[in-house]
Amino acid sequence: MPPKETKNPTIEDDDKYDKILDALENLKTGQTEIKVELRREIEELHENQTKLEQRVSDLEEEVITVKSQNEGLLLDIDEKDQYQRRHNILIHNVSESLSFKEEGEKVGNILRLLGVNFTEVDIFHRIGKKKTDVRTIRDQQDVLNVDGVGGGESGIGNRKSSGRSIVVRFIGHRSRITALRAKKNLDSGMRITEHLTLRRSHMVRTLNSYKRAGKLHSVYTFNGSVRSKTSPDSAPIVFQSQDEVEEFVRFQSGSANTE
Repeated sequence: MPPKETKNPTIEDDDKYDKILDALENLKTGQTEIKVELRREIEELHENQTKLEQRVSDLEEEVITVKSQNEGLLLDIDEKDQYQRRHNILIHNVSESLSFKEEGEKVGNILRLLGVNFTEVDIFHRIGKKKTDVRTIRDQQDVLNVDGVGGGESGIGNRKSSGRSIVVRFIGHRSRITALRAKKNLDSGMRITEHLTLRRSHMVRTLNSYKRAGKLHSVYTFNGSVRSKTSPDSAPIVFQSQDEVEEFVRFQSGSANTE
């Protein structure tokens, strides 16, 4: 077999090789530039991510600070609101009358049982939305009998005809204390309580639901402060906010589950 003929490279072939080499070199250079650009963009993304994470952290701290300041302001407002009620009591489960005069006579009868003179009253009025139409009360003969303070037809202490609570503001603090100390003298249908703010009333409701579950011994208020006992001999726990109440309930529930 005759040997294959080999062609000597020509100038055209050299040009082709040079172009191929140049193309490969350009490709390598382009890849390097792409890698550099990608690396730069990745570093920028990391830097931006770090900045965003720091910003989020700063915002979270600001939110915590603002919430703390807001809670402090709300506590201050609540404290001032409760102080404005320091001469008040609430009378519950008393049916409503058609006239202010009848309402006054009814309040006077109740205060007489509490050992407080009606002349010690600065002002009294119903609070909240009307529970029962007064015409229905008259139809049911639940109008005040000024000589009677009990369940019957007087409507005082009658749970079926209980109207809105009555807030009574006394001229002095001593009359309020006298009324609260003597509240056990009233008919079992009626209740006398301190006039609490909405925040404190909500705290009491939460604790009372926990008490009904058998997990608290007592829930009570003293000069506007909300308190509870876990047993007859335990020291009273004083609550300042709903958060403290809920934290206490969670702690008690956790303790009960581990026993």
